[in-house]
Amino acid sequence: MTMRIGGLKRKTRKKLLKHVRERGKLSVRRYFQKFELGDEVRIKIEPSILKGMPHPDFQGLSGRVVGVQGDCYIVEVKDKRKKKKLIIHPVHLRRIVKEKVVKSKVEKKVSKKSEGEKKAEKKEGIPKK
Repeated sequence: MTMRIGGLKRKTRKKLLKHVRERGKLSVRRYFQKFELGDEVRIKIEPSILKGMPHPDFQGLSGRVVGVQGDCYIVEVKDKRKKKKLIIHPVHLRRIVKEKVVKSKVEKKVSKKSEGEKKAEKKEGIPKK
């Protein structure tokens, strides 16, 4: 019986494809981004960098940062019913922004707009409806 031939990037032509506008030089900010323990992250593989790249089966999964190992982070991911720990370089991770943080930012913008409208009403002397 013959053995299956292939490496880490086998059968990933579509899975690891980058959009045309995403191609080019990688930003230094993404390469050196920092995470804290307990942060929720999403795995998005950067195909141009092999260092600390997880197996393509984990592309798109989300998990929690559990520890640090050298330059990489240990991320706990739920694979089916089993929890697995992956060692992943920060290039392949994206921070998940929680809805509460986003809502609070939107509320601040709305409150700033309402303050601006109040000032305009005082200048004009006519309340806006």
